Amino acid sequence: MSIDWGDAPTWVAGAFAAAAAYYTRGMLKSQRQQITEQRQFIAEQSANLELERAELRAQADDRRISQARAVWAGRQRGAFVVENGSDAVLRNVTVTFDGMPATSAYEMVDAGIGDIVQFVGDYAGEVVAIGPGRRFAFRSGEEWGPVVDDEVAFFQDEAGVRWRLSGDGVLEEAPEAPS
Repeated sequence: MSIDWGDAPTWVAGAFAAAAAYYTRGMLKSQRQQITEQRQFIAEQSANLELERAELRAQADDRRISQARAVWAGRQRGAFVVENGSDAVLRNVTVTFDGMPATSAYEMVDAGIGDIVQFVGDYAGEVVAIGPGRRFAFRSGEEWGPVVDDEVAFFQDEAGVRWRLSGDGVLEEAPEAPS
């Protein structure tokens, strides 16, 4: 038996080519597995990021509305009272009675004797700023006290958001200042 040396290098090259193809096949299989794992990891990360984004949105919404939630408005001592329970200033505070703007407003200051309150100042229906812990009484007309069905306070918070707070405690963002 004699070897045909002319074909031996071809056979050796063929064997190396087969080995390279086998190795390449193994690499491709490994890379496919890595790509699949990376896709799963990216999908998990995307889901985590979406949850974090939703949590951050919820926190931002809570911060945005927290000052407005600290404001109280309701009937007290024959007037419609707005009290700033937040630690920031309220701006451009107005009140409407059945859609009609308040004609005057007075700051309510504790007299230091029991429940006695002094009414200070005379504002023409709109109060430019109500500081933290301060309260103002709004009235419609000359008389204190006609109770109406729809008393609403409008104010702007520190972030510039305009709010609408009804006498029954419903708080919502107001698209524009009342006219």
